[in-house]
Amino acid sequence: MGKPDVVIFTPTSADYRAVTGGLQDQEFEYINVTVVETGPGKLNTAAKTAAHLARIPAGGEPPLMLIGAGAAGSLNLKLRAGDAIASSSAAIGDWTLESDYARTYGRYGESAYRALSPDWADELAVECLSPVVGELADKLTLKGFLRGRLLTTDTFLTGLSGKLERGRLFNCLAGDQESGALAWVAQQYGRPWINLRVVADTLDEELKNSRPPEPDLAELLALKLTVTLSTLDRLPLTPSCAACSGCAGALKR
Repeated sequence: MGKPDVVIFTPTSADYRAVTGGLQDQEFEYINVTVVETGPGKLNTAAKTAAHLARIPAGGEPPLMLIGAGAAGSLNLKLRAGDAIASSSAAIGDWTLESDYARTYGRYGESAYRALSPDWADELAVECLSPVVGELADKLTLKGFLRGRLLTTDTFLTGLSGKLERGRLFNCLAGDQESGALAWVAQQYGRPWINLRVVADTLDEELKNSRPPEPDLAELLALKLTVTLSTLDRLPLTPSCAACSGCAGALKR
């Protein structure tokens, strides 16, 4: 049996070039690594992720893990530009029903809608329950990565008060346009997944006299992915891990 595949999905050409360039001289003993550029947004991410998984022949070896990788916007005052988030929880925050009086939210693809609250936001989230992902995330936390939920919408969120309110209601550290789509598709195919995001902004920077220098996010993403893959390569994986689907993920109910 060959080494299992780990597939990295990046939303932009800059991310793809940085990640492939950062990994070209890396060798991993127990895993193969493939990098896919999806294009930005939920639709592109879902289509490219599903297409990649659908190409696996019947009886073929499924990926050990899917990793969504890119930048994210902060929804929390504690985050700083350049922080890395390893997340096994994602919420799609724009599956909504709007009336003349209110906007309500539902699970993606379902027709039950409620007013947004922290409890309902927890119900909207897609969670990866794979023990391999859980162990990887624990190891990454010891290396300085942050843990927390990511909020995915196709809407660019701007404004300090609006970002903080979204972060509070959805119980999310940061927001992007891809993580929830990757999580949802991976869950449909029963594959373990994790999202790795580098924070692009510091929310309270406008309250300070000087703006901190911005990190090179693509290069930092490549570095954090190298750490992630090296950590995964050292985990005691069994041959059944790549074929496992029962523990791969669950839509939280």
